[in-house]
Amino acid sequence: MIHSFLPTVEPRWNPFTTEEAIAFSDDIPGWMEHAERKWLCEQARQLKPVNDKPPIWVEIGTWCGKSMLPIVSVLPQSSVFVSIDIWQGGYVPEKHNWSKAPPLMFEDIYFTAVRIRPDIRIVTFRMDSVSACKWFEDRSVSAVFVDANHSYEACKEDIRSWGQKLHPTGLLSGHDYNTTSWPGVVQAVDEYDPERKLPAGSIWHVKTPQPETSQ
Repeated sequence: MIHSFLPTVEPRWNPFTTEEAIAFSDDIPGWMEHAERKWLCEQARQLKPVNDKPPIWVEIGTWCGKSMLPIVSVLPQSSVFVSIDIWQGGYVPEKHNWSKAPPLMFEDIYFTAVRIRPDIRIVTFRMDSVSACKWFEDRSVSAVFVDANHSYEACKEDIRSWGQKLHPTGLLSGHDYNTTSWPGVVQAVDEYDPERKLPAGSIWHVKTPQPETSQ
């Protein structure tokens, strides 16, 4: 491992506490506040199996793992965590430029997650989210967290395409609901669900698509 900001905690075959998970992610670069990570950990801890299969949490946009590693740390035993990212950086509005992921970030995040929770299956897709979506059956995923391309078009497509993959009891949420920095995210979320919830910081939470019922 070459990135000193990644945690070096001892492996554990059962969930860490939320406080532990948040603490060892504090030094990881990223834009995820303490309260936001706490909310994510609370949701992840409650994840339930889908269709008699282990629960699956999908994170769209991982970068340095500031949200991924706390979530992996608290997932129920034998869960599956799916990380989707192109690992090429993204636009930083306050700096008006594109950030680049550190070298070997993809590899370091994967091996850190595997080491922290050997009982969790870690799956990574180094590709765009819509392409990765095709690998999943409809209504097979327990939770989807959207935090990738923040343009209106991309966020709208992530919500639409991944919403179809969620089980009706699943969680559909994302990051950066901010009218100043990310108006495209706000527009996409509000169009999908005008009654969206904002449970912590800039995290948004919307209703999960339900199967159509015959008349």
